[in-house]
Amino acid sequence: MDLQLTHGLVFLTWSSAVMIILIGIFVVKVLFDLSRLTNTMNDTANIVKNEIEPTLKNVNETVEIVSTRVKEANNIVTNVEGKVKEAAKEGKKLLKTIGGGIFALGKFAFSGISGYIKSKIK
Repeated sequence: MDLQLTHGLVFLTWSSAVMIILIGIFVVKVLFDLSRLTNTMNDTANIVKNEIEPTLKNVNETVEIVSTRVKEANNIVTNVEGKVKEAAKEGKKLLKTIGGGIFALGKFAFSGISGYIKSKIK
């Protein structure tokens, strides 16, 4: 019985050693694959960075140009608004002057006509 126990223990030892070696090989393979994966991801990140930098630079320049144009347009609109307000004030003054003149002319004409009618009636 000792011989069977010895053979069993030897078999258990060898099978355990083989399993540990197999597990060690799988761990090393996993570590190797992870290393390749991280290198590939790093290369991909560098490629994306190198491709996006010029695009972002162009977008930034475009935004600056558009911002400048918007500021210029805003200044022009503000200028036009001031000119329109000034023209409206002048137009209002002119209309008041013309309206007063027309009212005076109407008053003068009405007085003249009523005076003429009064003179004819007498």
